[in-house]
Amino acid sequence: MNMEEILLSVLPALITGFVSMIALITSYKAAKNSSKQSYSNNIDSMKFTQKEKVADQLAEKSAVLLTRCDPNVLNTLINEIVPRSISHEENANIRRRLLGVADEIQTLSNIIKMLTYSVFDSVDFLKKLEDIGNKLDVVNKKCSVMILKLAEMYTAMTPEGRIKNINVMEEKISLEKSFPVEYRENYMQLYLALSDLIWYIRQQSIPKDINKKQKQKVRKKKKNC
Repeated sequence: MNMEEILLSVLPALITGFVSMIALITSYKAAKNSSKQSYSNNIDSMKFTQKEKVADQLAEKSAVLLTRCDPNVLNTLINEIVPRSISHEENANIRRRLLGVADEIQTLSNIIKMLTYSVFDSVDFLKKLEDIGNKLDVVNKKCSVMILKLAEMYTAMTPEGRIKNINVMEEKISLEKSFPVEYRENYMQLYLALSDLIWYIRQQSIPKDINKKQKQKVRKKKKNC
């Protein structure tokens, strides 16, 4: 058998082997790319799930915070003051209750800040975080100042506290008039900022491909209209 016959007899096997090798390499690359895509999808899914959970926690903590620092709720604390003589023990109990309100507002504010920073992912988001942080600080400070004034008024009603020469009724009326006016706008700004932040995080928890499909549906509806 000459060389030409040998090549002709072996060539089909070589071609088959070559094609099989190409198919194997192609299959390997496809499997590898698929694995990478699957891994990437799983990571994205985890990120979206985390954001959704954070949004739920934010909604819960924000609801509690906004209830605790609601202007009407805080006004009730002011209205409770009745100028009279109280004991040191009663004053201590009242102060603990008032400072407990201030501490709870501070704690909730800190939790909300930590939750928002846990899903930080862009420059735009950073601006929202700075804005919400500033509004939380303003509301927290105004609440703390008001509550400390209340505590000072109760202390002025103890026997030794009278040496401060504080007219409790005048202070109460002044606080009832000034606090709601100064505070209500800050409270509403915080309410709107928290609502906007929660909505933003929920939108970010939706995969981009779903967002695209939703936008396409909206465009189709507009065209049909």
